[in-house]
Amino acid sequence: MPGASDRPPEIPQFRLPAKSGTGPVSPYIYGSARLYFGESRQSQDAARQVNAIIPIEPGLRSVDWDRAEIVAVRPGDLQPVAAGGAPAPLPALVTDVQRFSRVARDFYRWLGRAQRADAFRYPPLKMSSKPGETEDLFLQRVRQSLQKKRDLLAERLRRKRKSKQSLTQTEAELQALPEMSEISAAALERIAMRPRRGGTTVDLVAVVWK
Repeated sequence: MPGASDRPPEIPQFRLPAKSGTGPVSPYIYGSARLYFGESRQSQDAARQVNAIIPIEPGLRSVDWDRAEIVAVRPGDLQPVAAGGAPAPLPALVTDVQRFSRVARDFYRWLGRAQRADAFRYPPLKMSSKPGETEDLFLQRVRQSLQKKRDLLAERLRRKRKSKQSLTQTEAELQALPEMSEISAAALERIAMRPRRGGTTVDLVAVVWK
């Protein structure tokens, strides 16, 4: 079994949560980060946790994060590796601190290049989707907002007629509203957002055993 040199403290090692059954233990590089999208923490801002693993093959010299598998395992789910060295020999890329720091930087750059978040806008009502809001939920909220606006204008018209006030402006506002049948996915503006500048926080890059 490899000695302490295979486990420098600057390169953490963990096990993925155990599953039923036993089998060969294989090493992976694990990366976890939180990404924030949009220019500010307003309606166009969304947070996402990204956890990815990529196999460590014998003689690995570089990491192509485009080959990574997205997993649901968060850093808090990882299990410690017993002291006494790694379960199997590892290539220098993941035992040399300087080289492994470049792996972590590559993970950060990959997140900014490859990760996107969809957001939606409905210009006629000046509405934007909320963080994590799906297209269907946003359309539902747009329809509810439109109905509420129609009801308010209709009530305003009723009161103005009763008091014999001018109806022109309120009628024009009501007529300018879109029809309910016009509220569809085709009417939405779709925005593919990249992580905003300074909006990526890498929580952990480590060697994990699976």
